[in-house]
Amino acid sequence: MKHKLPKNRTGFTLVEVLVAMMILVIGVLAVSQMTIMGMQTSRSINRQMYARDVLNRYFENLQLLPTTDSSFHFHTSVTLDDTVTADYVFSENNPGGRYRIFWNVRDSLPDHRFKTIRLHIFWVGNKRGLHSDLLKRY
Repeated sequence: MKHKLPKNRTGFTLVEVLVAMMILVIGVLAVSQMTIMGMQTSRSINRQMYARDVLNRYFENLQLLPTTDSSFHFHTSVTLDDTVTADYVFSENNPGGRYRIFWNVRDSLPDHRFKTIRLHIFWVGNKRGLHSDLLKRY
């Protein structure tokens, strides 16, 4: 007994199924890549947020120090941007990671009644870091 196939068959061919699967796989890969990039961006923003918090805390501590504090009288010939031989170096661990804080103190020119304190903060994976200046009057 031979089976006769109807002339107007309905259904999908193997090629159509494979093309549909490939389109679906490409879409899933694109969405997963966007998810990974979103997580990396979120981690980076969180690190910057914690770094700003640490920088603000040190900034406020320096503002509250009296001008007679020895921290402001110690300064070398280092430029304010130098972080290799900075006047003060601290490390801090917090939920956002490990941060290194540098600060340099220099006389402000041309008025020597002021000192400029430049704070630098760096964390793993970031070479630019954050910077902030504070002018302190004597």
